[in-house]
Amino acid sequence: AVPVRLGATALARRMTATVLSAGGIVNLVEYPVVPKDACRWRLLVMADHSASDIDEFVATAATARAAWMAPGSAFRL
Repeated sequence: AVPVRLGATALARRMTATVLSAGGIVNLVEYPVVPKDACRWRLLVMADHSASDIDEFVATAATARAAWMAPGSAFRL
């Protein structure tokens, strides 16, 4: 499993919803499994994932984070 640290619970939940709606598959890990506001995704990379699959997922995750972190978004740290 590959952990991806997301941070705040509200941001992590919004990013997760965005990635899931785009067709990505992520497992969100929240408190009490991890400390409060130290959420992360647990990603499972498989042998049949291609480099382009991984690149597409990273782009989707980056877009989700940017959308929620942008000035004027519903959630901004």
